[in-house]
Amino acid sequence: MPSGIGDRTNPTSRGDTTAESRFSIKELETALEQALADRNSEYEAVEEELAHLSRIYERLRGDMRAIREERDRALDAVRDERERRARETLDLTERLEKSMQREDAAHPVDALVLRERFVAERLAAASEERRPLAEGELPSVPGFEMLEKVGRGGMATVFHAKRTADGTEVALKLMQDGTSSSRVRTELFLREAAVMLQLDHPGLVGAFDAGECAYGRYLAMEYVAGESLSARLRRDGVMPEAEAVKVAIQAARALAYCARLGVTHRDVKPSNVLLTTQGNVKLCDFGLAALSSGAGDPAKPYGSPGYASPEQLTTPTDVDERGDIYGLGCTMWQMVVGRRPFAGPAKQAFDDAKTTDLPDPRFEGADISPRLAQVIRRMGRAERERRYRRWDECLLDLMLVEKGNPPFSAHLADARETTSTGAASDPLPHLSAVAAPAPAPAPESDADAADGAATVEPPRETLPAAADDVPIAVAMPARKSWDRTVAFLAGAGLFGAIAFAVASIRHNDPVALMRARAHELADSGRAEAAARCLREAAEIAPPEVAADLRWEADAIEKK
Repeated sequence: MPSGIGDRTNPTSRGDTTAESRFSIKELETALEQALADRNSEYEAVEEELAHLSRIYERLRGDMRAIREERDRALDAVRDERERRARETLDLTERLEKSMQREDAAHPVDALVLRERFVAERLAAASEERRPLAEGELPSVPGFEMLEKVGRGGMATVFHAKRTADGTEVALKLMQDGTSSSRVRTELFLREAAVMLQLDHPGLVGAFDAGECAYGRYLAMEYVAGESLSARLRRDGVMPEAEAVKVAIQAARALAYCARLGVTHRDVKPSNVLLTTQGNVKLCDFGLAALSSGAGDPAKPYGSPGYASPEQLTTPTDVDERGDIYGLGCTMWQMVVGRRPFAGPAKQAFDDAKTTDLPDPRFEGADISPRLAQVIRRMGRAERERRYRRWDECLLDLMLVEKGNPPFSAHLADARETTSTGAASDPLPHLSAVAAPAPAPAPESDADAADGAATVEPPRETLPAAADDVPIAVAMPARKSWDRTVAFLAGAGLFGAIAFAVASIRHNDPVALMRARAHELADSGRAEAAARCLREAAEIAPPEVAADLRWEADAIEKK
């Protein structure tokens, strides 16, 4: 078809195409306007959602502030309640002690006079002739069957024997005091016997018989199968915290009994702590306690390096129960560190102990809690005015630590010192790292130079290591004295007061309050806040509870 005809016959085609194009543009403009409107609407929705999220965030921040404030109030309330209850407990123990003193005054029994009479009578009847004991010979002592020789020292020999009357096994200490022996040694032996015969406590190595035979004077004691604490430490190394605290509590109870009778041991150290096969603790060797009552020269500084208290070295005539508290603190230090404090030559150890506080055992590699470290440091202060005043205070703190609670008396004392000196508020900072583990303890001996059992002015020879490590303890005599009744009543009252204090300390536990708050948050659907609250509670909880709290936090987050 010619082009002219095509142009004349299709005019409407071009017009229709133009109309369709114009219609499509209008639709596009409309769609664009609609898209812009939708975008603006979406922007407004996003802004509204952001504002809503911002309000939720502010509410969460407010809830966290409220939780922290509630936690702080709970902690303050628990601290106040704990201090109030513990103060009441200490007041109760003071009243018990005063009551016992009044009872003692009403029924006076001068133990020192009785001991002096015992020593004077036996010194006056001293025999000048003694039969020498040949090497390997077992002596003949009336009333006892000798079984074997246990050990020998410069002044006495210890035998394992059996009492013929009832078959009881005993450790018989025989002093061979011939005509050439020193009267001072004889008097010291008699004074030690007098002190041990006076004592009647399951935690002490007491005595039940003393007398003379053809070979010399003897002291009969109970024989207990076991080992000394020093032998245990040499064999197995450091003790776990729980076991060390258990041993210390038993020893402290025995020493508290001695303090009530006016007896100061003066030589508390691992070699004088016996561990029975039943897991009990018995203290032995009252030679220095006897020395303090008048034998020899009591003004001379007697003691063992690493364990003797500073006042025992500088003012020996003015030593009280705080000296034994120091000795037990040094013994605990060795239990958790593995070596005695102030290691080195005896003279250097004595000089260091006179002016230096017992160092923090954690800095020596001990794996113990800050609670126990605070108690040990309080027991080992060089100035006795800064130590525990009485055994009651020390025992209360040890029992609190045993239950996983912070000590009370040591904390108050540290707080008072901090206030007076303006030092840092935390007397025992948490350690992020400790020193390298202490080297394995060198083999110790209970003789003088080997494990530090040397004395400044030894009044008598001690048994060699082989003899001192033998488990010698003493059977308690079946005496029913009024002193024992008073001690039992006082102990029962003190135990009840301590149990009440421990129960009150556990009341209103802040960890329990924070855990309950976390569960409320979780129930309301705020899992993140609940998990955060549980983790904050884990930071102040004991280790065994903290692990459970962290597990709960992880479980809530996973839901």
